[in-house]
Amino acid sequence: MCDSKNESKMWKKAQEKTTQKRYIVNIISIMYVNNEVGSVQPIAEAVKKLEDADKANADALATLKASYETELAKTLSGHISEAVKQAKLLEEAMKEGAPLIHRNCPGNVRAHTQIRRGDLAKALEEPGLIKVEGWYETPTVQHCHIENFICYAYEEAGKTVIVSSTQIPHIVRRCVGQALGIPWGKVRIIKPYIGGGFGNKQDTLYEPLAAWLCTQVGGRTVKLDIPREDTFISNRIRHAERFHIISWVRPSDGTVVARKVDVFSNQGAYASHGHSIAAKGLNAIPQLYPCPNYCGNAYTVYTNRSCAGAMRGYGMPQASYAIECHVEDIAKELGVDSLEYRRKHLMPVGFVDG
Repeated sequence: MCDSKNESKMWKKAQEKTTQKRYIVNIISIMYVNNEVGSVQPIAEAVKKLEDADKANADALATLKASYETELAKTLSGHISEAVKQAKLLEEAMKEGAPLIHRNCPGNVRAHTQIRRGDLAKALEEPGLIKVEGWYETPTVQHCHIENFICYAYEEAGKTVIVSSTQIPHIVRRCVGQALGIPWGKVRIIKPYIGGGFGNKQDTLYEPLAAWLCTQVGGRTVKLDIPREDTFISNRIRHAERFHIISWVRPSDGTVVARKVDVFSNQGAYASHGHSIAAKGLNAIPQLYPCPNYCGNAYTVYTNRSCAGAMRGYGMPQASYAIECHVEDIAKELGVDSLEYRRKHLMPVGFVDG
């Protein structure tokens, strides 16, 4: 049996752990283009008119559309246009005095983690080392699954039911309960077979909004069918990342004596899967090409871009691209075949990390 009191405690505890708020309809400020915006009261009033006849339904939808467009234009001109210019690049977003996407994140840094192995300073005292340095960048990518995101919500037997093209029904259930302020037991998620997700649907997208709109029209069905254009700007994308890699190499055999890596990950406007992507990539580099003296830093940075989230490989495509490009640079500097260099310096059989 379901213990409603215990469930309520779990819900409150989960709320207390939440460090970042994302509103169903954003009434504070606009974080990125196509952020869900509007004043709650005008939208609620417009949506409630859907209970009237067909003509009134059409009028209400027109009012809702006009309210959204007016609010969007007004807010974009006042908030986002200048912020986008200032935070276009990760370096700009991290500069002192740059507009803060979230007030509790100085320098727009969502998180910073580091790895330290050996003694970098002492290793660099070895004479004759060759320094190989480079910057490597990976772009934003969207999953482009055949089926766009779609969900619909209705009330049945005292529960809010959401049918959603999602990869994470249990997490969506929790998020909807938190957003509406109701116990999780009052929320039911139905997940049919989906037409692709690849990580994009591994996040709560429009389900809380559909559920809330449903409550505004007396429990009637509300469907949100997202067009392809919106999947590029208001779903999830792969993190665009910049890597600064420096290796100090022995010219005699190509051994990397020391390595320094800095990773800067463009998170977009909200945390989503956040820092785990950059942190995983940072940790993978010394596994792929072991080095006894390693100094690594990973920064996940908020910008006025679309939210970055999970995508196949989960941080590895970016890290693999960066380190393999860097290996090419090392081989070129040493004048050796890059394939042979890899065979000699890749993770050996029996390697143990840590």
